[in-house]
Amino acid sequence: MRAKLQSLFNTIAAALLSLLGFESCNGIEIIFHKTPAEYGMPHADYKIIGKVQGEDGPIPGIEVKYRRLLGTHEGEDGQMKEYWLEQSFYTDAEGKIDQDVSKEYSTSADDIRLELSDVDGAENGEYENAILSEDQLDIQFSEDKTSHWHKGTYTIGFEARLNKK
Repeated sequence: MRAKLQSLFNTIAAALLSLLGFESCNGIEIIFHKTPAEYGMPHADYKIIGKVQGEDGPIPGIEVKYRRLLGTHEGEDGQMKEYWLEQSFYTDAEGKIDQDVSKEYSTSADDIRLELSDVDGAENGEYENAILSEDQLDIQFSEDKTSHWHKGTYTIGFEARLNKK
């Protein structure tokens, strides 16, 4: 009797699992052509450390926008659309930034760029915008040898010099 009950339970559980399934985990991969972040998936941390200067010294209040290309997708209009992970930070009074990027789960530092924008108007002077791509960034990786899933930390360093408008 116990074996029949166990067999019946296994059959019902298998049927429920196949009906409910977990197809939604594949949605990101289909849309963005990237592997989705899931529980137990390898990941890394990202940290931005840098300094923004002008002709007269450090520039406070500069927006430093971290952008990483997540993927592309063909829209209904047939045009390719890019999807970016974006997060904004601001330089302090010494023109420095030292921030952790949140919601970043990738294990590679590919397709990263920083966009620097003067968003405070004439308050600290008016400066031209700049875009720093991977080849202009000092990206260092420190491996985490104590963990199986956490691969380590990418430190994205930069020094930028902005010209006045």
